[in-house]
Amino acid sequence: MMVGENHKTNKEPGFVDTCIKPHHADGRGVALTYNDANPLPVTLMISHCWSEPVTAFFRDVLIVTCDTPNVGMFICFLALYQGTELELNAQVNQGGSTMNEGSFWQVLESVAQQCGRMIVISNRNELSSGRGLYSRLWCTWEVWCAVQQDVPIKIHPLTGTEAHLFGSGGKAGFTARHGKCGREHDELKINAAVSDWDQIDEAIRKASKLTTVTDDTVSAKGLGLSNSAMARLLRGVEE
Repeated sequence: MMVGENHKTNKEPGFVDTCIKPHHADGRGVALTYNDANPLPVTLMISHCWSEPVTAFFRDVLIVTCDTPNVGMFICFLALYQGTELELNAQVNQGGSTMNEGSFWQVLESVAQQCGRMIVISNRNELSSGRGLYSRLWCTWEVWCAVQQDVPIKIHPLTGTEAHLFGSGGKAGFTARHGKCGREHDELKINAAVSDWDQIDEAIRKASKLTTVTDDTVSAKGLGLSNSAMARLLRGVEE
């Protein structure tokens, strides 16, 4: 099961439609539901895409947060209330007219204030397609926002190869200006916010320290919804 459906191909519903929306329909996202009595400040931003197997994604998150079980994470489909298109847009835009007024910029602002970091997680679908994670315009925009706010960026040890991030063309052939979004209006809004694609491309190349996946990489630890809540979600998916 994927995290979310592909809005352009309208294939089978993903985890969001089948597991989140039916059980979280009261206007609150999953993260707030779990942490209602003691909301956590966001110190860790997880940058990823929807076209990935949800079980593999949760495991990847647990790998890099196993030493920090109580750190507040921002994972978009768990933090934002998965309501109607209008409700989602209201949360993403935060009533503003520019990308720098939106929720992702504000979240990274909070991460910067908390001296936190952002973790970039690709997946095998982006690898096998030859496109790479940075073919996703939202993902490149999040990296650019983190760079602008001096938020440290860490690449997941299992999905940080050049092919995972930049696709078959590699760093040399990469440009964010060719990126796409699942929703056309998101694509138009991000494109309108960019004044210098070359500057963004260079920032992304510098920020993305590639990894080499080895048998020992899976035991990598130490990057700081909580880890325990994530584990409960993972058990629910597997069951």
